[in-house]
Formats: sequence, C-alpha cells, structure tokens
Amino acid sequence: MRPRIIVKLILVLVLAMSARLTLNNSLVHAKENKALSKTHNKITRQFSSVAHISSDEFSNTLSEKTIVFDVRERPEYDVSHIAGAVHIPPNISPERFIKTYSDMAHGKTAIFYCSVGQRSSHLANNVQGELMRRGTRAVYNLEGGLFKWHNEERTLQSTPDNLTLYIHPYNQYWGRMINDSSKLRYRTDLQ
Repeated sequence: MRPRIIVKLILVLVLAMSARLTLNNSLVHAKENKALSKTHNKITRQFSSVAHISSDEFSNTLSEKTIVFDVRERPEYDVSHIAGAVHIPPNISPERFIKTYSDMAHGKTAIFYCSVGQRSSHLANNVQGELMRRGTRAVYNLEGGLFKWHNEERTLQSTPDNLTLYIHPYNQYWGRMINDSSKLRYRTDLQ
C-alpha cells in the first residue's frame, strides 16, 4: 500500500472514532433526567450557602481525606449506597450529628448526599459552620444526590461485599427521577 492511502485510512478511522465519541457523549447527556435537574436547581436556590459537588468532582475527591454521609432512611441505605458512606438518619439533630460525627470529619472533606439532595442539603446547611470550626476542610452536597449518581450508572453497593444495580426510590413521586424503573427496589430481599 502506498503511504498516502495508509494516511487516508488512518484519518478515516480517527474521524469515525471521533464521531462515535461525540455520539456517546450526546447519549450520556440525553440521559439526564429533567425532573431531577429541576429539583437540584430548586435545592441550590433554597440552600445557597451549601456548596455542591458534581459526580465527576466527587469521584476525583474520594480518598482517605474524604468522609461521605448518606442522609436517608435505613431501608434506602440498605438497598444501595456509595461505598464507604456512613448512614445518617435524616431526622438527626444538628447537635447530635456534631457530637457523634465531627471527630470523624476532622481534617477531611465532608460530602453529604441523599436521594435528590434535599435532606442532605438541609443537614449540611445546619452543621457546616460547626464542622468547619472543628477542623473539617470543606463541606459539600452531592449534586443530584444518589439518583443522579445511579442514573449515570456509577457503582453502588448494598453491603461491603455486594455491588448492586438497584436503588430505593423513596416513593413513587421521587422514583420518577430514576431513568431505569426496572432498577427500583423498596426492599433488599428483592435484589
């Protein structure tokens, strides 16, 4: 084969791969749930003093200098959660949270999440000042919560040794923010 033909073939392959990547990125963005995005925008307005972190930034932040708090009911947590997340009941008082968890967050970045961000933003808003005074490096809420994380097909676990594809929808209303309804579970024995 002539060198020019080889160069043209390589160019065609590169262009085809580039077009495929563009199509894949378009599909990923098309999967964004509009109801979830609208809810997140409302939450960021309601809790304007709480910093929010994207899924990508969160994934790059995970380390021994990060502590993750899952602010959902126990059955929700038991169906699935982010690996290493500490379960926090959503009705915990700010005083109880600080007393119980501030030492764990000392010197670390604290990241809160719940299903969509409402409960976790509420708790983060109420404890971030005291956490920062006690040595927490930064406080964030996960943008879009666990529902966005799940919709992006990121890793979840139900126990330390068990990865899962399922998520607890909280209820039917909020469950509409999950893109794949076949992945909804209210109980762990259905997995």
